[in-house]
Amino acid sequence: METMSVYGSWDEEAGVWVASSDDLPGLATEADTLDHLVEKLKLMIPELLEANKFLNSNEIPFALHIGLTAVAGRLAVEPGRD
Repeated sequence: METMSVYGSWDEEAGVWVASSDDLPGLATEADTLDHLVEKLKLMIPELLEANKFLNSNEIPFALHIGLTAVAGRLAVEPGRD
């Protein structure tokens, strides 16, 4: 089986990681941490594949592609130090 692509992003307003996939319609979940998100996906992906009669393997590889936006800033520098 090909590796499934799952896309994750941080929902700032809800304070959770959200995941969905074009490879598996119906896959939509959220979790408070990335670790929890991965654990949920490990359970949900086979369940959804089985429910849609697509499960033909005991192992389903998936890649979690994370979209994360952050702001980097320079800390205040003391005079004479760079």
